[in-house]
Amino acid sequence: MPKNYSIIGFARRKWNNLDFSNEMTNRYVKNHQSDSNIKDSAAWQDFMQHVDYLSSDFSNAQGYDLLEAKLNENDKEWGENSEKIFYLAVPPESYDTILINLTNSGLSKICRDNTSKLVIEKPFGHDAKSALALNTQVLKIFSEEQVYRIDHVLGKDPLMDIMSFRKYNYVLKNLLKKEHVDHIQISYTEEIGVADRGEFYERNGVIRDVIQNHILQILSVSTMAVSSDPTINIPLTEKKTIIESLRSISTTEIIAGQYQGYRSEHGVNSSSNTPTFVAIKTSLTSGDFRDVPIYIRAGKFLKQKTAEILFILKNEYPSLVELPNIIAFRIQPQEGVFMNFSKRNNENPDELESISLDFCYHNSNNKIKDAYEKLLLDLLSSQKNAFVHIDEVLASWDFIDPVNRMIEEDKVIKVHSYEKGTMGPIEADELLVRDGRKWYTDKFALACKI
Repeated sequence: MPKNYSIIGFARRKWNNLDFSNEMTNRYVKNHQSDSNIKDSAAWQDFMQHVDYLSSDFSNAQGYDLLEAKLNENDKEWGENSEKIFYLAVPPESYDTILINLTNSGLSKICRDNTSKLVIEKPFGHDAKSALALNTQVLKIFSEEQVYRIDHVLGKDPLMDIMSFRKYNYVLKNLLKKEHVDHIQISYTEEIGVADRGEFYERNGVIRDVIQNHILQILSVSTMAVSSDPTINIPLTEKKTIIESLRSISTTEIIAGQYQGYRSEHGVNSSSNTPTFVAIKTSLTSGDFRDVPIYIRAGKFLKQKTAEILFILKNEYPSLVELPNIIAFRIQPQEGVFMNFSKRNNENPDELESISLDFCYHNSNNKIKDAYEKLLLDLLSSQKNAFVHIDEVLASWDFIDPVNRMIEEDKVIKVHSYEKGTMGPIEADELLVRDGRKWYTDKFALACKI
């Protein structure tokens, strides 16, 4: 960290600096058990000296005046015009209130300084219309160059490595194309429920929470055209092209579900029809994987936690080979790359058996950075490659909005009930079965397990 810096918490809780420092310390220790003694270190104590807290409601203009005064005080003390980063780690419904108050306060001058930055969490908007309106509000005081729309999945090394695997390895470069890939599966599943996020989930559901951002980012990063640019840290400018080429979805290609007991969660309507699970079939209309079926699914309270993309290769001998060749990239947890092969069974030479080759990140000499750690370092160095451009956001909503309308307004998609600890409603299996396929997530469940 530089010599001069300050971290200022700005929230409604009636805390003081000490309360905020203790909360930061306790949360760090909770999430980094192996580093639990850090709170007693001189480095941590020095870090805490740079932490301040201002208690204010987001709609209180006086709070913004206090923040402006604190920022100006810091600059005067340091003798410089410091870079300011406004990080909106707040509920999405608070974005407009904060942005309007920034615009109407003395902070607007600071925001318009091209050295300042705005970081804003997903979901960016509730649909395409609101996303565009939110962006209009943002651009009243920040330029697009100053805006960093953050999706933590883009900070995960195993996802960002996929393009280098495809580009710099001859086998994968030639295999992972529509001529050889039968279909693609993307799963983003969680073992937990909505916990204390019931109100948030009621407003958003799994589609806005995961599909519109995480899943579409995984899909676009993994399937964009292999660039001829020799740069190893590959630019992600083609993501928008992938999202825009997604084929629209019919009612028979959507399976929605809700885990049993969701309606009893805190903040949830007792007659809620909000999906906590969804499975979708789509495809791309252009690119290396044009017309290859893509099955995506995400959900809460499922059997296993995973974020992965599987490329299932074509099977020339379906009567003999039960498990086709699969190239799997697991983004979390048990991060790794897996591929299975068929070979003669030595004990029963008339039969085939499946074996696999695994690369596990935990066996690598290179430590995987925490996703937010990586993104914050990129933010500080003004590297925007792993952040989301407004054009991607709008393209994502254009794809997702019709799905939400079918469920929420037209009500032509039934929301099926499913038991906790399963992989969702059985109808999600049937989505693939009717195409002569099935989900393969469990095939690599034990791979890279520590």
